[in-house]
Amino acid sequence: MSTLTLGTVQLGLPYGLRAGDEAPSRDLSMDILRAATECGIDTLDTARDYGVAEDVIGDYLASEGGGMKPRIVTKFRIPSEMVGSHGAMRRHVRDSLQRSLASLRQSRVHALLFHKAMHQDLRSLLPSLEDILQELREEGLINHGGLSAYRPADVEPVIGNAIFSCVQVPLNIFDAFLHRQGWLAEMADAGTFVFARSVFLKGLLLESPDRLSHGLEDAAPYLRSLARMAEQASLTVAELAFSYVRHMRGVGSIVFGADHAGQVRENRRLLQIPPLAVGMMEEAGVHFRDMPEHIIVPGHWKS
Repeated sequence: MSTLTLGTVQLGLPYGLRAGDEAPSRDLSMDILRAATECGIDTLDTARDYGVAEDVIGDYLASEGGGMKPRIVTKFRIPSEMVGSHGAMRRHVRDSLQRSLASLRQSRVHALLFHKAMHQDLRSLLPSLEDILQELREEGLINHGGLSAYRPADVEPVIGNAIFSCVQVPLNIFDAFLHRQGWLAEMADAGTFVFARSVFLKGLLLESPDRLSHGLEDAAPYLRSLARMAEQASLTVAELAFSYVRHMRGVGSIVFGADHAGQVRENRRLLQIPPLAVGMMEEAGVHFRDMPEHIIVPGHWKS
């Protein structure tokens, strides 16, 4: 898979720290996908939850992306009322996947990830999920099964699980729990492919400390520290934050979103930033070790 993965939530829904009320235009979405193709980014991350994103991708591949061989990653959820019923879960997952395939105009997807809700107990769901994902893989509808988690700690139950060969987790300079715990390296040793998302923490890391809202005013001193570190390294904050994750052992691909084609090209440029000095990696790890959860988990942000 490509080192960069285009996250497509912005193609179907208003998204980000300062998202408006309108979804992006179809022309703008097509420009973003076109830029990804031009930059050699063939891995696309999407979900049934992302509004019309899957339909936009399907339209693009049918109209312009004929020469592109996409590696599409999509997701499904398990409604609370279905937990405990293997039959209901199986029917729901299959229906979700079939709808995704129809929208995407594909006969299979590269990876299908269980999008775990914050309150769900993954261990209790694993036996059914393993059976369902294995069945879909044997039928040739998916190449890989996996997990998309809100919290890094959610991945512990699937480390080394061959059915969950892909894992997507938030990972950024404010939230490097997976790295500190050694789980990134452990997953690399087990052959698990890790998609790192939220590298810029939904845009928060790039925000001015003086413009914070959404109950995030407490993040101001951390953002100022981040800006000082970037200045010391002669980097922009975006370059520092990206490089911090990019060169971690175990990170297979960085999932990024774009509001316009220029951001696709900018993220492609960020791949060229060299690794940070070991001392700076260590300094960031210590300085941002105990970040408040209401800052690093967007699910806690006020709307």
